[in-house]
Amino acid sequence: MEPVECNGLDTSLIQRLEDFCTAARFTSAIDDFISAHVDDFDFGEEQKLIYYERYQEYIQLIERMLDEFLQNEGVTQDEVFSLCSKLTEADPGSVTCVDYLLAVTEYEQFHQLMLDFKNLRNWEFDADDAQADALSWDAPEEGASDANP
Repeated sequence: MEPVECNGLDTSLIQRLEDFCTAARFTSAIDDFISAHVDDFDFGEEQKLIYYERYQEYIQLIERMLDEFLQNEGVTQDEVFSLCSKLTEADPGSVTCVDYLLAVTEYEQFHQLMLDFKNLRNWEFDADDAQADALSWDAPEEGASDANP
């Protein structure tokens, strides 16, 4: 992959990190975690203790998975997080993995990530219900008429 500059930042490390974070092993682990814990989160103002406990579990999960990448690249976690933060400031939404990684460094980001996934899942369930309703609609039989004989 060719190095790309974004406002003076060499993003080749982030591109390799993006490849690592979009691999099935990484995404499956995150999906499994979120699926297992998304129902612990509510949309209300109250911050429950379980949210912070899940945040700590998420940190451990991501750190375990990132250790391999960091060792292979010869960089520290702080260097990667710093570059992710700078990249997000320069070009928000430019790299998918940044959201997952920033959710490790900032509780609010993690909380929002979980709520976003809950919203998405609820939207998908609503769409599935609408599709099921459409499929269960009884169409009039061909040749049937509302007129009385």
